[in-house]
Formats: sequence, structure tokens, C-alpha cells
Amino acid sequence: GRDEQEVVLGEKLEARRLAEFIYPAGVTLAEPAKLGKLLGEFLRANQFTAKTAVVGLPARWLAVKSKDVPPADPATLASILRLQAESDFSAELKELTCDYAGVTPSGETSSVMLIATQTKHVSAAVELCAAANLSAAAVTPSVVALGAATSRAGGKDAMVLAVAASGTEFSALRGSSAVGVRSLRSASTGELRRALWAVPGNSSRG
Repeated sequence: GRDEQEVVLGEKLEARRLAEFIYPAGVTLAEPAKLGKLLGEFLRANQFTAKTAVVGLPARWLAVKSKDVPPADPATLASILRLQAESDFSAELKELTCDYAGVTPSGETSSVMLIATQTKHVSAAVELCAAANLSAAAVTPSVVALGAATSRAGGKDAMVLAVAASGTEFSALRGSSAVGVRSLRSASTGELRRALWAVPGNSSRG
């Protein structure tokens, strides 16, 4: 299944309508056009009126690496990280879509997250939206989007644990920037400690 939310943008995000779309038996993301048509019917039946969608990907579909980068404007930073991706994912790069999360403060070297996923997942999400008569504004890791919303509410560093039937996901943020993402086997103390240890620059290791 997949949770569907219709939100209104403003100073605060406002959820206007919530519903859960259960994948029909025998239909999966391997058939995005068929699934998208059924999703479109579901949205209309539940009176969703939004024409733009952000699609969330599960953390288990991601390859995530922390990278130390110099202060740079977004275009220069994207070029630097593209070269890093070519080095780290050279064998698979043609089959991967890469992006990054994080910012570099003026005059400081900082860590950002280089994120890669199989291009087929991004293409399927866009095709699903088109079949549902939606425009895909973004395809992004679900837990990163959830973390960004959490940091907007809290304003400072945050750790987000998302527990669902499909799995458990962890995200760490500094300010509004994601610095760690991980798919966990469970929400156990041991798994959480391992996730915390993997967060770049984490000093809370007790």
C-alpha cells in the first residue's frame, strides 16, 4: 500500500486529505502505467484535487555515501559530486540516478550526502504519476522529506525514525540538511545505535 496526502503550502504544511492506496492483487511498480491508472481512479474517488505530486522512495532502494566538500555554489557542488559519483559508482553509473542532500556553509568544508538509486525506480515513479494524471514535481527519499518537515517544525538538529509495515527508516538532520539516511532491520536499540554511529561527525557515541 501507499499513503496518499494532499497538503496545502504556506508557512506551515497543512494536510487537507489523507488516504491509503492498497496495491491491487497482482499489480506492482513493475507495471507503473497500470498502477498509475488505478491510482488516478482512487484519487478521484477520494476527492483528491491536486495535480502535482512528490513521490517518496524507500531508503532500502538507496546507496548513500557521506562526502566532505568545500564551500561552493550549487552548480559547482553538483559538478564536484558528479565526479565523485563517477568514481564511486563507475560500474553502475549508467543505471543510476544521483543527487545530494545538504549545503555547504560559506567559508567552511562540510559533509553532504551523495545519494544514488536505480534509474528504473525514478522512471517508474514519473510514469506512474503521468498515468494518474499527475505532474511529478520531485522523486525523493521518503525519510529525507519527513525529516525536512520535522526540522521545519522543530528548527534544530533532529533524528527521525519512521516505522511502518514496509520497514523502519532512520534520518538524521543538522538544521534543515539531511546528514544520514539508513534502512533498519528493526527499531531495536542496537539498530538505532548502529545508525547513530554511521552519522558523519556524530559525537554522541555513548
